[in-house]
Amino acid sequence: MPPELINEIALGYADHQRCVSVPRAQQTLAERIAVTSALERLNILREKARNEFAASRELIVAKKAFGLDQLRRGSNVPLAHECPYPQSMGEIDHPDFFREPRSPFRPAAILSHIGSGFPQSSLQQFAAQHGLQFELLPFSWYCPTYTAALFRRHDDELLW
Repeated sequence: MPPELINEIALGYADHQRCVSVPRAQQTLAERIAVTSALERLNILREKARNEFAASRELIVAKKAFGLDQLRRGSNVPLAHECPYPQSMGEIDHPDFFREPRSPFRPAAILSHIGSGFPQSSLQQFAAQHGLQFELLPFSWYCPTYTAALFRRHDDELLW
């Protein structure tokens, strides 16, 4: 990810945090508009980062969430007993979902943006329990102080 985009996200996040530092009940109309505007700008930057990440990994951003079992199996359809959304004890938070770029557009990865205090060993153990590969990314576009953990299936045909 380009350093300029990382810097823009960090500044956008700081701007949003500054705007929300005043409790909503005490905000003027102008302050509420500033909060909304800052969040809109930040979300545009997040989307740009998400799309650049997907392109760099030859993936597409998924329009719909999928579960961990679907990811592991590379299936577009959850089995009857499977949860269609990833369940975890904090390992999956603020997720982004990615699919293969060609039909049948199978689930390829889930990127989780979690608080930085979450131990890496827990993330590795979580991936192993679900039969997934784990990669720690250098930057979270959701929040610059968070950890970005990529969970992907074991599949030799994917280009990483």
